[in-house]
Amino acid sequence: MARKRSLDEGPTVRQAILDAGARLYSERGFRATSIRDLADAAGISSSTMYHHFANKQQILYAILTDFMRSFAGEIIPILTDASIAPQERITDAVRLHLWISERDRLKLVVGAPVHYELGDEQRQALSALTGEYRSAFHGAIGDGVRCGVFDVANPRLATIAILDMLNGVREWHDPAGALSFEQIVDHYQRTVLRHLGYDERAQRPAGQRAASRMHA
Repeated sequence: MARKRSLDEGPTVRQAILDAGARLYSERGFRATSIRDLADAAGISSSTMYHHFANKQQILYAILTDFMRSFAGEIIPILTDASIAPQERITDAVRLHLWISERDRLKLVVGAPVHYELGDEQRQALSALTGEYRSAFHGAIGDGVRCGVFDVANPRLATIAILDMLNGVREWHDPAGALSFEQIVDHYQRTVLRHLGYDERAQRPAGQRAASRMHA
């Protein structure tokens, strides 16, 4: 039998619990997963489990908030970097959004409608984290509208539509499917830019536009 982890391992034990929770909640569902299941999967005793988390709802909340903090922490700095052209910020954000969602797929508990399992305060805190990311995305689109590279009547509505579209990928994407990750990213980057009214040809220097017409 594998050695049970002890309280002395601190952060290592906490991470093992979160990893086990992400996997079991995704595979079995939140309600079908018991504290004993989580403890066994993490290689700890139930008493050690309760030292870190009062219940499995707290574990779910920690999984989702840890994901969202990491997700936003990687993408928001790009979306808010005024030294980068808005269209580049958006296409970089699309790539990262899809990549992180795939990399940390289990932490999203994909396929399991778990948000209603959280308490009101937990849902509000998670919504605030999501709102920070949405606000940064909206800001990048607004910057593009102001400098004339995007043509969007309602940047806030465009933001919601784009993020809904990107979030939907994790529900159907199959790493073993016919499309490679790069093909999916390229398709969604182009789709998002079209949705924002971005005209790549219009943004090229005049000499490049003329050359393009000559070779068309």
